[in-house]
Amino acid sequence: MGMDSGHPARGWFTAETAAQKARLAEDAWKMLIHLPIIILTFLHPTPIADTAPRFDIARECQSEGGSKEEQKRCADEETQARDTLQTEWIQFAANAKRQCYEETNIDGTPSYVEFLTCLEMERDVRNPPK
Repeated sequence: MGMDSGHPARGWFTAETAAQKARLAEDAWKMLIHLPIIILTFLHPTPIADTAPRFDIARECQSEGGSKEEQKRCADEETQARDTLQTEWIQFAANAKRQCYEETNIDGTPSYVEFLTCLEMERDVRNPPK
């Protein structure tokens, strides 16, 4: 009896299904070929910002307490550390920036002086001064 088994539409339907399956497989292949690119795009690690973070200097110095003179000295030191961070930012490793940022923010009052000190220590451990 063969393929159509006496049923006229059966052989035609099977051929159409095979063609549809082939087209679906081809379409799926075309979509899947781009999948690694899509996955790599989403898995790309988030880069650390290109600039130093912004901390509230006044809040940090007020949390330290002390006289107005001590708070002004604190603000001056924080401002100087912030300026140094901005000029030297690119020389620090991304993982050191991330680690030091987390450590500096533990108590909720981040300090530029603490952040810079941490980054400099991390840098010096990796590349000891000669």
